[in-house]
Amino acid sequence: MITYKLAKQLKDAGFPQKGTQGYYNNEADKICFTTDNSTTDTAGVIIEYSDPEHKIISKTSKAYIVIVPTLSELIEACGEDFGALKRYTNAWQARDFEADCPERGNIGIIKTGDTPEEAVVRLWLELNSKK
Repeated sequence: MITYKLAKQLKDAGFPQKGTQGYYNNEADKICFTTDNSTTDTAGVIIEYSDPEHKIISKTSKAYIVIVPTLSELIEACGEDFGALKRYTNAWQARDFEADCPERGNIGIIKTGDTPEEAVVRLWLELNSKK
């Protein structure tokens, strides 16, 4: 998983805030997941319902929400620039295509993180800071 701070950096840098089921609720300071018992109302509030009574158990304004993308979504968002994800003893490394290409001198972007998601978030942020 990634921290709220990294998820917010993704949002601020223009990472799509849809297409995933995980989100970080900054009001409650926790990561939540939408289920079949949730919906978004017309004001953009995510509403979670209990099952089977269908009572409202929480409401969260989208202003306090940032998406927590999956590792697959992060890699896909990097597109053809993504080169590799490697695990080392104390960290993960995400590399762009240039950094993982010996024929081109292995020069490129390498970002690290405690989790694979953190490393790929940092790679995506770097790749998109140049666009």
